[in-house]
Amino acid sequence: MVHFHREILTKIGLDQETMEAVTLGLCETSLRGVDSHGIRLLPHYVRSALSGRKNPKPNYTFTRKFPTIGLLDADNTFGHAAGMKAIDYCIEVAEEFGIGVVGVCNSSHPGAMASFALKAARQGYIAFAFTHADALTLSHNGKRPYFGTNPVCVAVPREEEEPYCLDMATSMISWNKLLQ
Repeated sequence: MVHFHREILTKIGLDQETMEAVTLGLCETSLRGVDSHGIRLLPHYVRSALSGRKNPKPNYTFTRKFPTIGLLDADNTFGHAAGMKAIDYCIEVAEEFGIGVVGVCNSSHPGAMASFALKAARQGYIAFAFTHADALTLSHNGKRPYFGTNPVCVAVPREEEEPYCLDMATSMISWNKLLQ
């Protein structure tokens, strides 16, 4: 499964770092049983790259706002790759200061955020990840969608066990789960 994803994503022009992040994001997510955000999305991501909607070879720009806070311009790449780049920064800064925070702009759907949050948790850090989503959810007695499903993820390390991880939409069900 991993080899297949790497081969397809490389053939359509993703650079090595982006290809590895998307492959990990899709495959690990399906292996965790979250097929709504896993390998079933590969055809969608292929179309997005081929149409130019997602940049397969991003030129990231990072601006450090404060010693522990930065902003990553992801150059319209895949959210999986932007998330991995952001969590790597957070881990690097947390090693020195105990905390690292990064905002990401000019990115796309990050998929299941557990992929990058778990990376930090497996290294001993508590990780929080948030993103916005299109207005797809009605308010109570609402007549039209108003709220996004606005996912949230937290991953917490545990001794001698896989980290605890909660990765969920703030609505009753995620949009991709409905599409599944």
